[in-house]
Amino acid sequence: MADKEINDLKEENVYLAHVDYETQRIQDAKTHLQHVADFAYQNCPIQELKVLAYLAGIMHDAGNLARKTRKILKKFWNQAIRYTKMVWIILRRVEG
Repeated sequence: MADKEINDLKEENVYLAHVDYETQRIQDAKTHLQHVADFAYQNCPIQELKVLAYLAGIMHDAGNLARKTRKILKKFWNQAIRYTKMVWIILRRVEG
């Protein structure tokens, strides 16, 4: 995905890396990571380390994405627990 305007996203499920509210331009995480990896590869002065530089570029925001993923999973887990409790309450009432 290339850089887009904020209004173009609507319901797309993407992680944002950069948002410029003045220009209404955004960059999703996938595009950002690809750009950083390409930049690291092209600017690494040691040929033998270019692939490592590329991998470092791809992984440099992994912690940020992991936090977002944990947040989503925690929300899902909490909903699953509520649903399970509700089912048990209904079963208890039905079984008497």
